[in-house]
Amino acid sequence: MQTFIRSVERVGAGVFGAIALALTSSVAPALSQQPGDITVFERPSYVGTCRGTEVQLTVFADTSRTRTVGQVPAFSRVTLTGVVGLGLVQLQGPVVGWVDASQLKTNCNPQPPANVCFQVTADELLVRSAPYGTYLFSVFRGDRVFASRPPQRTTTADGRVWMRITSQSRTGWLAETGTGGVGSNLTPCP
Repeated sequence: MQTFIRSVERVGAGVFGAIALALTSSVAPALSQQPGDITVFERPSYVGTCRGTEVQLTVFADTSRTRTVGQVPAFSRVTLTGVVGLGLVQLQGPVVGWVDASQLKTNCNPQPPANVCFQVTADELLVRSAPYGTYLFSVFRGDRVFASRPPQRTTTADGRVWMRITSQSRTGWLAETGTGGVGSNLTPCP
């Protein structure tokens, strides 16, 4: 035992440094940056500040954006935590999580653009949660529906053009055309 103590005294901090280095080396791989990790930092001037969005936001649980934790409707106000990463920002509310920073505006209270009015020309159109999504409600010949300006449209693999509309305070997607983009189920309001 005396020999060990003398050895430690002669080596001094070198022994403890080696022990610390060994401990650090065994812990460091778990804490080091892994492939796909995003470096984040706090921007103090952003803590608790508001932003607005003109599009619906998908909110993710973490920076890898693999798990959705909620949605924020278009033309909403959000509050920032101040933590940002490459192209990402963390929300404090109304949903806690990460969103694409490019979808936020510095205007905290964005106003929706004036709507464009369309009249239904088909006997009945099904309004869905997404193109070919879950059925929500129907609109009928002569009904008026409203779209944002410019209308939000998407074309599915079969060539059908879908438009996001609002009717009687309900929102969804309806087929503006038939397959291949043929025909029209709507006409501009008179």
